[in-house]
Amino acid sequence: MMLLYLPKLDEIIGGEDASPHSMPYMTFLKFDITGNTYKRCGGILISEDVVLTAAHCNGTNMQVILGAHNIKSKENSWQVIKVCKSVPHQQHKKPGNDIMLLKLREKAVLNRYVLPLPINHSGGKVKPGSVCSVAGWGRIKEYNKDESPTLKKVDLKVVSEKICSETFPNINLKNFICAGDPQENKYAYNGDSGGPLFCGTDLQGIVQGGNYNKPPTGLYTKVSSHLKWMKQTIHTMRCKK
Repeated sequence: MMLLYLPKLDEIIGGEDASPHSMPYMTFLKFDITGNTYKRCGGILISEDVVLTAAHCNGTNMQVILGAHNIKSKENSWQVIKVCKSVPHQQHKKPGNDIMLLKLREKAVLNRYVLPLPINHSGGKVKPGSVCSVAGWGRIKEYNKDESPTLKKVDLKVVSEKICSETFPNINLKNFICAGDPQENKYAYNGDSGGPLFCGTDLQGIVQGGNYNKPPTGLYTKVSSHLKWMKQTIHTMRCKK
């Protein structure tokens, strides 16, 4: 789920099926790796034509599926829209800045299956011990490549900076939320990158990455650290005609 300094996280481990269409802002993102295979990520629809995701989910021939629960079997609720522009954070290779905005070629048709999640962040700090949730269509087994056809979610505990530093000793944790109790076998993994971490009703983080040798503690890019960048970037995003 991330670039350079951490192994990728791409699956929900220890979770369960989300209630179908209970998260109408969830976005399934697919893009080319070699031209004949594709990679998957999650994302959050934050307006009719803008998706929030992780910067390491950038690629070619990008498109999103909105309104999906099962992404292996086409549903009447699906809206498949191409991405016309991707804008990763200008410092996305530095820890804590793995965030990107996607401009869609056309506006989504809003209905009960597809609704944006406005970013009205209170800015409150998430305390260790808080229970948050993460969702995605990533892998569901630790030792094979089986990916979930249906949207999964799992509850995770936020851990202290001290515990997080034991897993990620050389990383500045300022712009991260660290979640995943070392005593519980529950975490995000391959394919869940770019998906949301909710604490209460607030979108607090974006799935970034972890340490394959020390699951389940993982890193989530802190949304509140990037609100100004997001607002400024959205106003400048245009599709080429």
